[in-house]
Amino acid sequence: SLIKKFQDKVEKAIDFVIAKVVQTVKKLFGKTRAGEPDNAVSKDVKKQVKIALTGKKVTDDKQASTLISSIYSKFSSKGLKGIRLIYDPKKPDTAGIKVSASVAEVIANLPVNTFEDVKTLVDFAFRFHYMNQATALYIYYDVDNKPYNAKPITNKSKNRHAEQVFKNEHLAKLKIQIENDRLAGKIKTPTGQPVKVELNLNRLPCAICSPILADLAGSEKNLKFVVKAASRSNETTLLVHADYLAKMIKQGIIVEPLDVWKVIKDKLVETIRKVQARDIAIDPYGAEFEKVSEAVALFKENFGKEKQVQTAVDTAKEVLEKEKKEEQDLLKLKPEGVGV
Repeated sequence: SLIKKFQDKVEKAIDFVIAKVVQTVKKLFGKTRAGEPDNAVSKDVKKQVKIALTGKKVTDDKQASTLISSIYSKFSSKGLKGIRLIYDPKKPDTAGIKVSASVAEVIANLPVNTFEDVKTLVDFAFRFHYMNQATALYIYYDVDNKPYNAKPITNKSKNRHAEQVFKNEHLAKLKIQIENDRLAGKIKTPTGQPVKVELNLNRLPCAICSPILADLAGSEKNLKFVVKAASRSNETTLLVHADYLAKMIKQGIIVEPLDVWKVIKDKLVETIRKVQARDIAIDPYGAEFEKVSEAVALFKENFGKEKQVQTAVDTAKEVLEKEKKEEQDLLKLKPEGVGV
């Protein structure tokens, strides 16, 4: 019939649009890789999730997807950042749950079963885009990376960067939270050792914020700072940036790439496949799918920018080695006019 022919054409057009995005993802990144093992979120949230799931039964994929999405929606504001089902062939009637609490793991475990899930994923992609003017800062602490803030700390103004906001408005609260957790027996770091505080950012600290964090690392002896970022600062060259990264490293701060874009890529591929299989109700001609396409276009450049973080760290370490050598050479020189 005429209607049937029209529907077939629409279906082919939809498949073509989706296929083009799939081809773009494969062209940029090749085959996907399985995500790394997940760390645990805080005991309290895990306990609440376990209680919410106790007694729940699912008989098909649709019910499983609905359950996961509802649990995520209910507990995301309490610190749950990602959740997925784990199947154990030894227990065919039981499905395990894994949750996470660091930004890369957040995205790796983000369910992509509904339009809202996909919107969250796309928001992460744009939030970690190296050209995003606002800094996004997530804080985790202790050995098991307990989340401090569900929503990112951001710039308050052009002259009040996220790192400054963290120092002025959140550090004291974080220290109280760590102390309360210690009293409750929740801190895994042995007594007497500094508790790890990990800063996850969309870009490395700038010339203003690097000294601030370096000063914190020097003064806060009960904390051990780790900085992980998805790109370099946009404001300066590699060599200049390395100079002020060196200040942080000299104070014992560990600086590393965040490795978030590999995870975003894998989740986008998963999303595209689900759209292709009609498992997610998204109109390929609508604005939401256009946003997915735009997110795909961000990946290649941002993936390269994230690699530059390690280059900047390596250059900063070379700066420190050079400074150390110059200091040693100065010590070897005999002062003129002494002992005459």
